[in-house]
Amino acid sequence: MPVAMDAKKGPTFTIEVKDENPIWVHCEQVDHCPSGMVFAVNAPKKGNTFKKFLKAAKKSGKDEYHDGGSYRRSDEDAEEDIEEKRSLLSRITGKRDVVEA
Repeated sequence: MPVAMDAKKGPTFTIEVKDENPIWVHCEQVDHCPSGMVFAVNAPKKGNTFKKFLKAAKKSGKDEYHDGGSYRRSDEDAEEDIEEKRSLLSRITGKRDVVEA
């Protein structure tokens, strides 16, 4: 959704969720998840709360990258890193099918 550079407020919109189960969402963009870029819909007030989910996301670690360039990782290393993050987030949500944004 485009937003003017000088906008004082961002756009708002409404999404109807026809599900009462928790929906956990995190961002895999570099440094977003560890910076707290996560959200949940219908997060429980007790047990696996949003607060615990956010804490787990912030503990997921910083990705390594270089400004203006890239680095190579083997497919095996990349898959292992992704699986490690999914495991950490799924432990807090109790689900393996954590939505990726």
